[in-house]
Amino acid sequence: MESSEIGDERYREIVNYALREPSVQRSLEYMEPKDWKDLQEKVAQIYRDLGCKADVDTFVKGAGTKHKVDVWIIFEFGGLPVSGS
Repeated sequence: MESSEIGDERYREIVNYALREPSVQRSLEYMEPKDWKDLQEKVAQIYRDLGCKADVDTFVKGAGTKHKVDVWIIFEFGGLPVSGS
C-alpha cells in the first residue's frame, strides 16, 4: 500500500505504530540482510509478525498482464481484505 492511497499523515501513523510493536522490535534485531532475497524475506516477516499474510516473489494480476512483485501483503481492514506491495 502506498502512502498516497491513505494519506501521508495516516501512513506515517501506521508505520510508527508498527515499529513500536514488540514483534516488529524482535524482527528488527536481526534485520541486517545478507542479500536482496534475504531483505525481501525479512520485510515479509515483519508484516507476518503484524498478523498479515505476506508472499515473496509472487505474481499479481494487473490491468492487462501479471506483474512480479517482491513482497505482496494481504490484511483485513474493517473486515475487508486489502492487498498491496
